[in-house]
Amino acid sequence: MTTTPDRLDLPARRRRHARLIAALTQLIGACAEAASAVYRPIASAPPDQEGVEVNLLPCLQVSLSLFFMV
Repeated sequence: MTTTPDRLDLPARRRRHARLIAALTQLIGACAEAASAVYRPIASAPPDQEGVEVNLLPCLQVSLSLFFMV
């Protein structure tokens, strides 16, 4: 069995890690935007308002995007 030196594997490993970190930071940003779409209307509603209409579509889109990341 032949093994490659660790030095040769480093660039490929760094690229894989960079891709994973980039995908995760994009997911975190999408989660923040989705949460903002839900909670911003609630936060800006008058205190005596009972029901607040929110858009749950961004949350659904983020949750569906997880299927495509795997």
